[in-house]
Amino acid sequence: ALPISMDVGVGERQFRKVIVAATDHFIPAAGIAEIRPNFPAEAAVLANERDTLRHVDPEDPRIGDLNLEIRRMVNHHKRTKWIEHLKSCYLSTGVSKLWATVKALSNPKGHDDRVEVQFNGHASSNPKKDILTGSLHYTLR
Repeated sequence: ALPISMDVGVGERQFRKVIVAATDHFIPAAGIAEIRPNFPAEAAVLANERDTLRHVDPEDPRIGDLNLEIRRMVNHHKRTKWIEHLKSCYLSTGVSKLWATVKALSNPKGHDDRVEVQFNGHASSNPKKDILTGSLHYTLR
């Protein structure tokens, strides 16, 4: 236990020291790891090794072998996850999950590559409306 000081400044310094010590002890100071979906930990280790090799010598022949091994690991991991997903779609209990999977495979979501444009503080991503708004914006001045 800390001795209680009658001076507010001293007490605040002691309190801050305790907070900083607790922070250093309980909160990790390392950077947040890069999250790679469908990328197993073993493949991440090989990817780091490959990146180091590539940085040292871009012509190293082991880079191709590492790429191949990483690709095999990732494909195996994805296949395993897919099989687990399909096993969870039981016909007796997971029918809705099964049909959601079939629907997602049959009708993949299209990528919306429209860019939002702003005219006079109004945002729009409708191409036809953008043309009209843009032409009005520049012709009515």
